[in-house]
Amino acid sequence: MENRDLIMVLTTSMTVLIGCIVVLVWRWTAGSANKAVEPPKLVIPKVVAEPEEVDDGRKKVTIFFGTQTGTVEGFAKDDYAADDEEYEEKLKTETLTFFFLAT
Repeated sequence: MENRDLIMVLTTSMTVLIGCIVVLVWRWTAGSANKAVEPPKLVIPKVVAEPEEVDDGRKKVTIFFGTQTGTVEGFAKDDYAADDEEYEEKLKTETLTFFFLAT
């Protein structure tokens, strides 16, 4: 092996070693930068209580509508009541209710 081959092997080895050191330092600094990031905070929205309905003697009319595909069910149900139990309780207090259904 000549001096030329030995120098080429040494310079290649040094280049690979320096590259590995650079990659390790880069990962170490990137990892420590991620640890300093504050975790996301859980935000819970406050529920606003709906005012109780007062019976003023007037008739209340509620209209429900639906289709066979159920596209509007989510919109109608969300506007009327948040969950099934509230839906049933509100429906019991209705004076006059119309149901319009289409296929």
